[in-house]
Amino acid sequence: METTIFSNKYDWIVFDLVNFCYKTFPKEKGPLAQFSDKFVYSTAAANAIKSIESLKAKYGHNDTKVVLLVDNYLSRADLTSAFVYADRKNLLAEYKRVRRKEDKEFYNTVNIVRYYFLVSPGNYYSVKIDGLEADDLLKPLLDYRIKQDTALLVTSDLDWSRYLSDKVHCLPSLKDAPETREDLSAKLGFDVSEKNIVLYKAIFGDASDNIKGILPLNSSNLEHFIEFARECPYAEYATVLYRNPDWQKRWPASKVFSEQEGQLRINIQIISTIPVAENIFADNYVKSRSS
Repeated sequence: METTIFSNKYDWIVFDLVNFCYKTFPKEKGPLAQFSDKFVYSTAAANAIKSIESLKAKYGHNDTKVVLLVDNYLSRADLTSAFVYADRKNLLAEYKRVRRKEDKEFYNTVNIVRYYFLVSPGNYYSVKIDGLEADDLLKPLLDYRIKQDTALLVTSDLDWSRYLSDKVHCLPSLKDAPETREDLSAKLGFDVSEKNIVLYKAIFGDASDNIKGILPLNSSNLEHFIEFARECPYAEYATVLYRNPDWQKRWPASKVFSEQEGQLRINIQIISTIPVAENIFADNYVKSRSS
């Protein structure tokens, strides 16, 4: 299937801000500049700001809303809050240990980029909630704000692809055209959906998120995974379905699920999003103040 180029402008452009900064900050971040009592990479901040403005001009119209979704910078396993399952700190200790850490100046610079758009004129918004990652903020944004509008998701995080639809596309590479759900489905070899993406990452892992897979990704396992996913109504049901003797005959490699069920459950928990109530989301949904 050829890549579909979406020629229209989008009503919303949503940035996975930390992910975006990883891509737009130069390897040599350049000299530090002092803002108040903090040091930031001024050249890197300028690059990110110009890139966001450029993408808005390219894919937006005059009334397009730009939303910056901001990670808490620490693994959700680092925190306990009303949104975090009580046992996550113990279950995800290893996940927490290997999370990529950046220097404080990197995060200061991300904050400066966010601050710039919070004081800029125009339809800029930002969401950041303690204990939650950008992945967790996207679903409530789609449900409570974007709804039936068109949206472009600017990220290379496969987790975000679970929300692709006829009206929601993604931009994983700044050099390429936006991808549709059909484009990504053809690339991955299965229908992209929330359940299928969770299952795919839980079974095969994701090195970029330090998710340890329980099976190697190869053509045979992918072929059986596609059949398995069709019969699995929701991700957690995988821990029931694999016990079916018929399935163990059809997909012999799935016998490893019994040995790795604990890891499979942990993976599903890590990948699944944490629900956010509408009032909580609204309290943290901040519009630029044009100052």
